[in-house]
Amino acid sequence: MSAPDNSPFDRIVDDHTARTECTDWAIGEIATGRSPEEVAADLIANGWSTEDAESIAETARRQTRSSRGGTSRQEVASAFGADDPNVMRNSIPFAKPSPFGAIGNLIRAFTRFNSTKNAGKPRK
Repeated sequence: MSAPDNSPFDRIVDDHTARTECTDWAIGEIATGRSPEEVAADLIANGWSTEDAESIAETARRQTRSSRGGTSRQEVASAFGADDPNVMRNSIPFAKPSPFGAIGNLIRAFTRFNSTKNAGKPRK
């Protein structure tokens, strides 16, 4: 059997390379201080659809968040231990019955408390 002339595969456009190049450009532009809305407007003016331009600008905005001084909810939640299933077990310094467990939990509690002030700051 031969493939029909109106195959849906004939309408597939490979824009991965162009999208990657535009994303890299958008990251550079947002890192220098332009707003994601301005970058999306430039992409639309250069022929990208509104949906694609907004997607590229949003990707660039997320990837430049730390360099612009932003913090995500995930970074803050991680600093407070919200993503750790053992957070309640390790939050109380004397939850373990042995003295070594108590000392270990005390150190973990202090470390977790100390790490919250670094939430969202870029690591060196």
